[in-house]
Amino acid sequence: MYLRRKILSKLSDSWMLITLVMIILLPLLVGIALYFRAEGLLKNTGLIHLLGTSEWLPHERKFGFIPLVRERAFAAAAILTIIIMIISILARVLSNKYSKLNLNN
Repeated sequence: MYLRRKILSKLSDSWMLITLVMIILLPLLVGIALYFRAEGLLKNTGLIHLLGTSEWLPHERKFGFIPLVRERAFAAAAILTIIIMIISILARVLSNKYSKLNLNN
């Protein structure tokens, strides 16, 4: 019994160490891969210009990420608003159905 517990403890310690290393290394490796992927774009424009401008003219090789970020933020806000509305309506329906005190009257 003691040997089984010791083996399980070593196994769980090893697993925790492996997952910790993966959690720490994964964002670093993703960042390095993104840098190498965007190296050509960064040479032409620079990071500050790329993140700070609102020009989006790919045929003239002018890239600015503000319109892209703004559109994605708007889409995420709209989707989350719809989800929150559905959850609140369902909560209201369930509270009216299962509550002993009717709040509508």
